[in-house]
Amino acid sequence: MLLNQITDTVTFLWLLCLMFHMGSSVSVAQLTTSFKKGAILWKGLFTNLLLVPVAAFGLLLLFRPDPLIAAGFLTGVVFSGAPMGPPFTALAKGDVPLAIGLMIILAGLTTIISPAVLKFLLMGFSSEKPLEVNYLKIMTVVILGQLLPLSVGLFLRHRLPAMVQRIARPVGILNNLLLLGTSCLIILTHYNTLSLFTWRAAVGCVVLFAASLFLGWIMGGTEKAEKKALAFNSTVRNAPAALVVASANFAGTVAPAAVFTYSLVSILGTLVVALLMARRP
Repeated sequence: MLLNQITDTVTFLWLLCLMFHMGSSVSVAQLTTSFKKGAILWKGLFTNLLLVPVAAFGLLLLFRPDPLIAAGFLTGVVFSGAPMGPPFTALAKGDVPLAIGLMIILAGLTTIISPAVLKFLLMGFSSEKPLEVNYLKIMTVVILGQLLPLSVGLFLRHRLPAMVQRIARPVGILNNLLLLGTSCLIILTHYNTLSLFTWRAAVGCVVLFAASLFLGWIMGGTEKAEKKALAFNSTVRNAPAALVVASANFAGTVAPAAVFTYSLVSILGTLVVALLMARRP
């Protein structure tokens, strides 16, 4: 269908733009600062790459949704390294350098680890046609759409900072336009499938968000600033990467709509929590 092809193309372009924008907004000094916090960094990686996906898997077993809805939610959760984590951390007066470093490392590791985690967790759900994941296709999409533009952005920020500063505003505007376009196209493409999302799906999204927030907070050590950095990197997942993967592996199904739904819930929920924390002295 032409509309599906347009949606997939715009989503992939959004991923490219977003990852480049993320890489070009981080300096080597910021990354070096965050890398010095070894113990808390490892906790953040463990929480995002394993604990949160396992928590999502457990909740899906409890709620027992349609297998393709479960595949969509799992896809939306396993991919981490979202670029929205550091801005939310800054809003809540958390450890921004730690949030940036964790985001960059997660964006790289999720390319290698998350597809394998997704493939393994999907074994827990059965349907008339067994759910299969094209591992090679996922690796290709995420490397080309996420890791490559991220690396280009980091390189240009380090080698040509003046040029990056000049294009920062246009890239940011383009990113917002592609985000708006992706959101509208997904709603149009999957409008007929939204009826599959019942009150149980809504409750599941909220519970999963609360579980992700809790895991990130308790794994954040004793410093509140570090707790906020881990918590907000855990609640907001890598929606553009997950949408591209879902569209490539579960085209024409409800899975991309499930990714979009949980991404929206997690972003709005994180914004509310960050605003509440910002008001505290």
